[in-house]
Amino acid sequence: METEIKTTEEKIYKFNEDEQKQILKRILKDVGGIGFYWNYDDSLSEEQIFKILTEEDGLSDVENSIFIDNLDYISEEINNILKENLTEEEKTDDDLREFLRMELEGNYNLNFKDLLKNSSIRLRIELNTNEEYMYMPEYKKTEYYKLIKKVFKGCFKVEDLNKEIDSFIGSDYGLLTFFFEVSGERIIILREEINHNVITLKNEDCGFFNSWMGCGGYLDLKLLKEITLKINNWTEDKNKKKYYNIKIVPDSSKYGIQETYGLTSECWKEY
Repeated sequence: METEIKTTEEKIYKFNEDEQKQILKRILKDVGGIGFYWNYDDSLSEEQIFKILTEEDGLSDVENSIFIDNLDYISEEINNILKENLTEEEKTDDDLREFLRMELEGNYNLNFKDLLKNSSIRLRIELNTNEEYMYMPEYKKTEYYKLIKKVFKGCFKVEDLNKEIDSFIGSDYGLLTFFFEVSGERIIILREEINHNVITLKNEDCGFFNSWMGCGGYLDLKLLKEITLKINNWTEDKNKKKYYNIKIVPDSSKYGIQETYGLTSECWKEY
């Protein structure tokens, strides 16, 4: 039962712990939950999505940054809730109001899934090599080409692979590059794969591309079957640990495929 403290100016009420919890329960029931309501045009930035995908603590870091960036808005909403839902007696208890602020802040729902639903990023998946120079007319003599044929055996038609190489113009250097768009909950699925040092490719388009020069081949090489590659060493050859990694980058990095080719949105398949 609340304790009434009489003063010459006003009555101040103090509520015990159980009463505070009951008041909190009542407010949460009355307001029906508190949190963000994202519009269809609200989305994560490319930088935020890439952080989620590639950093171990990326997801929690992005969620925390959204909360901190909107702390003034959240505090204002909580103050309005208390103003509208507390009785005059309850408003006199500073400890109660502080308790409720803390609890309501802890119950504030970011509705992150709704924000994620509106978000997407276009990525390039580049298969690196330690070969610094690969003369395109003699590309089929390089170790990189031989490794691609070995690792992707049965994934490409050899004639299509050779056709892609022959179509390459603008540079003497190109990496096998996959490109796709990932959005919504697929971002979290891809994040889990990356965290386990693998990436699974299914129907994504690919080809030879040079992001430093902004040039490449037809980028019309089709996978015939699914393949899972290790990110730290796509060759799986223990003697080739260095430089034979997979680089995952936003397509906006350097000269991107979109900037170079001007693709329609239909060309960016969903991961």
